[in-house]
Amino acid sequence: MEHAIENPPGAWCKVRVLLEIKCQRCHGVEPENGAPFSLVSYEDTQVENRRGRPRFEAIEAAVAGDYMPPSFIVLEPPVESLSESERELLLGWCASGAPNDSDGECPSP
Repeated sequence: MEHAIENPPGAWCKVRVLLEIKCQRCHGVEPENGAPFSLVSYEDTQVENRRGRPRFEAIEAAVAGDYMPPSFIVLEPPVESLSESERELLLGWCASGAPNDSDGECPSP
């Protein structure tokens, strides 16, 4: 999938915070609510499926297709959708190959 969105400097650190806030409710250390995998670390985004495709490509497809975050799961409080800027950040990062451009550790949010 191609998206003409440029990554801001330090995009991985921004994506990490976004995953924590919007995704880890289900995609946590122990996935819940039917989530098939964790999205806690950079390495989690790079895991390859049996076809050799990295997970960030599945993230990109799910977000681009408005499948994630899932509005079809009834949770309390309700699942929060991505803002347009959050969606653009995540899709741009995925489209650019999901680089770890943090030069080490990300600052605490």
